[in-house]
Amino acid sequence: REKSLTMALHKGTVTASVIVLLLSAVICSQLFKGREAYGWELFTCIALGLIAGIAIGQATEFFTSYLYFPVQSITSAASTGPATVIIQGLGMGMLSCVLSVIILVATIITCNALASDYGIAIAAVGMLSTLAINLATDAYGPIADNAGGIAKMAHLDKAVRDITDALDAVGNTTAATGKGFSIGSAVLTALSLLTAFKDKTKVDVVDLSDPIVLSGVLLGAMLPFLLAAFTMLSVQKAAGAIINEVRRQFAQIPGLREGNSSADSTKCIAIATQ
Repeated sequence: REKSLTMALHKGTVTASVIVLLLSAVICSQLFKGREAYGWELFTCIALGLIAGIAIGQATEFFTSYLYFPVQSITSAASTGPATVIIQGLGMGMLSCVLSVIILVATIITCNALASDYGIAIAAVGMLSTLAINLATDAYGPIADNAGGIAKMAHLDKAVRDITDALDAVGNTTAATGKGFSIGSAVLTALSLLTAFKDKTKVDVVDLSDPIVLSGVLLGAMLPFLLAAFTMLSVQKAAGAIINEVRRQFAQIPGLREGNSSADSTKCIAIATQ
């Protein structure tokens, strides 16, 4: 069931990509009359960016879908305890970056050879050309998750819950795929922005041996970890408050533990949204 659901989402991505390629070919052929060779070089950069985005999505899916070995190996590691799960999960997580980096490096080098810095910028445009459907598949995850929660709270049949569980499993994969796509396109866009900044400020060489430049690199590399840490600490704080509230309700609301009375979900929602 998960495989068929994933294939349905793939059809949408492939269809959008084919439409983009066809329209890009038409536009390049019309805009670069008399300079057909350069026009087709830019079209190639668009195609490479688009293919790179799809490839990064597929690589992310390989490492996050239960259909494939990486996730299955983490499941198998659970048979020997939580420590091996953490080790296997971290190892697979670190390994998952290799394919995406190789794809990005190959795209950057090829587009730079075809049309220099502008080719890399156009590759970023190609990668972002299917942004709408990628955002839609990214939003699919929490929608499926909420559907599963509603089915459980409404005490629907087990068959309904089985369907929502399958949808939720695919949703977790699509959420990760969307993030991989976003990060990949951000790399190409950042490179183009740095090139534009260099041209505008007339800076010919960026020397990493310069203490000021190296300090900026270190600070920039640190910021994602800082922001991620703040996010995780905020989530932990909210989760802890909700757990304490749930424990309080179980202790103070008569009959809740036995299922004879209803919980006060409003307070949990208030904690999660404040």
